Amino acid sequence: MEVLERLTGKCQHDFAVHEIESDNVVFKNFMCKKCKYSFVKKIQKENISFPELEHFKKYLNKPYQKTLLNEDIINSSLNAIKEYAKGGKIRGLIFHDKRGTGKTHLAIKLMKIFKAKLKKSIYALNFSSFVLDRVREINLAKSGLYNQYNPPATFDIENEALETDVLLLDEVGKGNNTTYVNALLYTFVNNAYMNEDKFLIITTNLSPSQFEEGIDDAVVSRLYEICEFVSFNHLEDYRRI
Repeated sequence: MEVLERLTGKCQHDFAVHEIESDNVVFKNFMCKKCKYSFVKKIQKENISFPELEHFKKYLNKPYQKTLLNEDIINSSLNAIKEYAKGGKIRGLIFHDKRGTGKTHLAIKLMKIFKAKLKKSIYALNFSSFVLDRVREINLAKSGLYNQYNPPATFDIENEALETDVLLLDEVGKGNNTTYVNALLYTFVNNAYMNEDKFLIITTNLSPSQFEEGIDDAVVSRLYEICEFVSFNHLEDYRRI
């Protein structure tokens, strides 16, 4: 009530507040429930900057074996973190193309930044290994080797991955992308899509076109909305240098 009186000086009734956000501005519409008097206030969002993240450029670009990342990859990664921290649209990164170029290495370093600077919980999951373990456990369950006292471990892993703030899905697209594999991937991706506080990092050796061909459309559509695609195609496979 005090806010409306201070803003308008014309109304003593209860009011409702409606917010509309743009990139750096919030418009608050104060509307009286009785006399319908309203007042719109423009509020500049706090400009969240992370000058300290600039110090991480050298850390992120520390040579991994013989691979050196370029400025574009580093900037794309840090800009995605900044936008996420400001509540922006980008809430994920997809590192794609060539194997042996340091995608996983960079993803792990980024997760350490999330934990150290943004105080976020992190979880790394090798997706291809997880799928194999899940199928193995299902087969064991069918054979009666699992019971209520010995539940499949991958279900605990899945729960931890779904609950964390920052999730890394490593080696997505490796192996056959069956209907079941796509269903598992959808579970993780949709969880990140629906949770605005979650950040998702995916590494894959597939190109964007291969990714779209092999992955379910519902998964791809969500990823294109919330993730920045970062190509490693121009880097050399350090194992062959």
